Amino acid sequence: MKYILFTLLVTCLTLISAISVSATPDEAIKDIIRDHYVDTVSKDLLKEPAETIFSELDPYSRYVTREELDQLYNSIDQEITGIGITIQHNIIQSVIPGAPAEKAGLEGGDVIRKVDETSVEGMSETALGGLLQGEEGTALTLTVRRGDELLTFEVRRAEFSIPSVRTRQLAGDIGYMSISSFNSRLGEEISEILKENDAQHWILDFRNNPGGYVQAARQLAGFFPSAKDALLVEHRGVTGTWKAISQEESFPSTTSMLVNGSSASASEIAAGFYKDYNLGTIYGQTTFGKGLMQQAFEIEGAGAVLLSVNRFFTPDFHAIQGSGVTPDVKTYLPLLEAHFDALRSTTSFPAFKPIDEVREEKVFTVEVNRPTNLSSIAEHIEILQLGGYEVDATIKKVDSTTFKVNPETLVSGSEYVLTIEPGWTTVQGADAPGGILQRFSVK
Repeated sequence: MKYILFTLLVTCLTLISAISVSATPDEAIKDIIRDHYVDTVSKDLLKEPAETIFSELDPYSRYVTREELDQLYNSIDQEITGIGITIQHNIIQSVIPGAPAEKAGLEGGDVIRKVDETSVEGMSETALGGLLQGEEGTALTLTVRRGDELLTFEVRRAEFSIPSVRTRQLAGDIGYMSISSFNSRLGEEISEILKENDAQHWILDFRNNPGGYVQAARQLAGFFPSAKDALLVEHRGVTGTWKAISQEESFPSTTSMLVNGSSASASEIAAGFYKDYNLGTIYGQTTFGKGLMQQAFEIEGAGAVLLSVNRFFTPDFHAIQGSGVTPDVKTYLPLLEAHFDALRSTTSFPAFKPIDEVREEKVFTVEVNRPTNLSSIAEHIEILQLGGYEVDATIKKVDSTTFKVNPETLVSGSEYVLTIEPGWTTVQGADAPGGILQRFSVK
């Protein structure tokens, strides 16, 4: 009986070496546990059946079938077979970049009418999803309504990867980067993004990220030049340091991080070194608290053992298992708070006391202490949605020192910032000394 050793962190699969033994599956499982478990396992326990032994270990150590192991691999690398769309009812919500649906020309907002010759009118999302699924290489015909047109697309199912990193530019030149998995492409994806985007501040979102390759977590640390160590590991009382893997690109000097109770494992490595090296502010809720690292041992002709082999800690030796990483700012609205603080740090403008629950049709009055031309000040007034984009607004002059700012659209339950940037001049040609930030929420 042979088993092959892989390194995991929740779902990490970096090949280390191959080990062969001659034994039955049950004997192989016991040998693996005896030789590699994070703590020494008693001889008496090793005499018990494998199922009993696993029940006495930690919650993450277990036996899995080959099919379950393959699913685990795919969940890390986010590789799936299909056409690459998300749907709500029968409406395409998004099209995954590079997937067959995008190549065929489908777009978000398209309303699916038929799959092949089957009408989907009144069909549940589960049933519709079943029609869209199928073997790699097989084709289907989608009939969709786009505006007033009825269009037909032939789409061939294929295997594709979902990007682990998604970005968008928030109002105020703030970059937002959502990282869903620590997979083998993470370092490469971040490098390409940083080469093409010169945002002055990045908000890194690890909420609901369950983990991934420990190698990817070390690569992430390498984008922060001051973070020399990524984590500490401990096995049967022996502790070692795992260094950051340096990268050519780097994040700007100001960043922030978002976490929640579902940020686990590799996400907690990231939060740990980020906090220990004071790289920025962490917003959200305390992370999950999974500080055990697994390895996968494939058994020839059988399944595999997922076994906890190391405890890991932050670079300053703070425990993660059972404790998690506590954010600097505890909030259930971390993106809004991080975005507002990023605007403050990048502008250095003073912030007035927030205004709560204004009406959606709110018109703001801006008063200045010296006569000013509309054309000068209008270019420096913006309304920014926190966690979103700039809002179009009409600015009208009441008199030489009073101006009305009428936002085109304010969304109930959202928060915004009205900014007046420096650079405008009075009618006498004097420069405005500075800017201001006025935060407000819409009821």
